[in-house]
Amino acid sequence: MPMALAIMIPQLSILTNTIFLGNYESADGLVHGKDVLSVAGVAGLYYYVFAIITFGLGSGILMLMSRKAGEDQSEGVGYVFSVGFWLALFLSIVLLLLSIFLATFFFQYVLHNNGLQVLAKDYALIRMWGLPFVCLAHLGNMLFIATNRTRLMLFGTLGETIITILLDYCFIFGHWGFPELGIMGAAIASVVAEIVFFIIVFAIIHKNHYFKQFHIRLFNRVKFKDLRDYFFLSSPLMIQFFISIGAWEVFFIFVEHLGEHELGASQIVRSIYGIMGIAVWALANTANSMVSNLYGQKEYDAILPLLNKIVRITLSYALVVVTILYIVKLPLIAMYTADEKIRALSSPTMNVVFLASFIFSASLIYFNGMLGLGNTRRNLAYESITITCYLLYCYIVVEVLSSPLWVAWTSELIYWLVMLLLSGFYMKSKKWVPEKL
Repeated sequence: MPMALAIMIPQLSILTNTIFLGNYESADGLVHGKDVLSVAGVAGLYYYVFAIITFGLGSGILMLMSRKAGEDQSEGVGYVFSVGFWLALFLSIVLLLLSIFLATFFFQYVLHNNGLQVLAKDYALIRMWGLPFVCLAHLGNMLFIATNRTRLMLFGTLGETIITILLDYCFIFGHWGFPELGIMGAAIASVVAEIVFFIIVFAIIHKNHYFKQFHIRLFNRVKFKDLRDYFFLSSPLMIQFFISIGAWEVFFIFVEHLGEHELGASQIVRSIYGIMGIAVWALANTANSMVSNLYGQKEYDAILPLLNKIVRITLSYALVVVTILYIVKLPLIAMYTADEKIRALSSPTMNVVFLASFIFSASLIYFNGMLGLGNTRRNLAYESITITCYLLYCYIVVEVLSSPLWVAWTSELIYWLVMLLLSGFYMKSKKWVPEKL
């Protein structure tokens, strides 16, 4: 529950941000809501592609810390975190510099609309400066999960969300004496909020007496061998997360080729889609941590029943949330934009996403349970197969057939179904149980 709340709070920020942008119109009348929604969709995912690579590193460090916790090695948990801190800092700085270098070429190449190219590039060049801060804050949250202090995740995410919403309101529209900055204001607000997020998380780790037992010494020397080993252990996850979100960026690029209204509608759908995934992502992280912990205790027979129980919880959650969202679907979409064409495109597309959420709720749990076993290469192989099927389907449906938007979004059904078949069958096969048993 604390993890679900910690994920829900930023989703409220994303929801509010999208509503603000969808209702924005510049003072000169040249920039409208559909324009900034389109930019937020493509440029926002551009940022997230780089951020998700660092989250892959965080998931690898979580797995190692949970294993140490399962083996009752408190100092081992602290040492793994310290190694992860320096890896995360170095990786995020490298990705920050790389993203700034690539931004101009990327948006010129993938976007057809010249106006959107400029807005997307300018937005990304500001937004990327939050990357090191959100990377390290995420790593701190992984420590909270590994040590069963998930309630502490709430403080950082709550602080980040409050700052984001307040600054979005001020910077996007120019309220309370601030300049009207439009979508650039949204980028600035996000960077400031991520700095606050980082400060809160590491203040908790430094001040909370519970973490003293782990002997976290960030400025003590760490072994180069451990830096190398932890990086290579986590690298399949970083690649896996990259190709997963990268594929979604490709999908949004394909949608931009259908038109600005389709891209704006997709940004709205993506925002609402995130609401449905709140508890599922929280329980997926729980599955990763608990499976890794049980594996460290050699409690192999408890792993599959645990995952089955979590799947039943996620499916129940999906049923409740989908029912509520279906009832309020039209007024919810109307909150985002007054553009009738975007509303008309969003409504049937949401029905597809509602259906996909049930498959998503099961497949993500089995996949993260498999991740907790520590075989990161298998996760990467399964993700690669899934992404190949997904992109091939997207290319045929969107680029070749120029299908309606709701048909394009059926690609979510393909993605999660393939993922469920691969990871679900593997976990139920029990081939991961050591042979000596």
